[in-house]
Amino acid sequence: MPADTDMSSVALMRMMAIAKVAHAGQKYGNKGDYFDYHILGVLAKLITLPEFKEATPYEQYSMMLMAVGHDLIEDTDVTDKQLLDEGFDPYVVGGIGLLSRDDDTPKDVYITRILADFGVTTVKKADTEFNYEQSVADGNERLIKKYTKQRQDLKRNDEMHKQRFERTL
Repeated sequence: MPADTDMSSVALMRMMAIAKVAHAGQKYGNKGDYFDYHILGVLAKLITLPEFKEATPYEQYSMMLMAVGHDLIEDTDVTDKQLLDEGFDPYVVGGIGLLSRDDDTPKDVYITRILADFGVTTVKKADTEFNYEQSVADGNERLIKKYTKQRQDLKRNDEMHKQRFERTL
C-alpha cells in the first residue's frame, strides 16, 4: 500500500510544498498568487461539496491530494513520474493526469475522460465552481459562459453520485 494511504497529513503537506514551489511566480488573474489563491481555493471549495462529504475517508483524502495537485502536470514542469517517485498513490497521480488537459485533446474527450472517475470528477467540479464564482465576481462574460457550459457537462457527476450512494443503502 502506498505510503500516503494512511491519510496522515504528511503526503498532503508534501503535495502542498511541491505545488507551492512549482506554481511560484504564477498568478490567478489579478487576484494574486496562484497557489495561495487558486489551489487553496479549489481545496476549500472541494470540502463543501456533497460528493466529498459523503465519500469514504480514503476517497476524501485522495480528492484533497488531487485538488492540491490538479494543475501540476498541466501548468508546471512537474511530471506524473516525479509524483510517483515522491511516493504518491498511483490513483492520485492518475487523477492528476486525468485533470490535465493538453491543447491536442478536444474538450468533450477531456470531460468524458474525467467523468469516468467519481473522485476526479468531484475535484474538477470544485475547480469549475471556484473558477465560475471568480468569473462572476470579475464580470468576465467569456469565462462565465465557459464555466457555465462546463458546469452543465459535469452535472452528470450528480447522477453518478446519486446512483453510487443508492447502491450502498
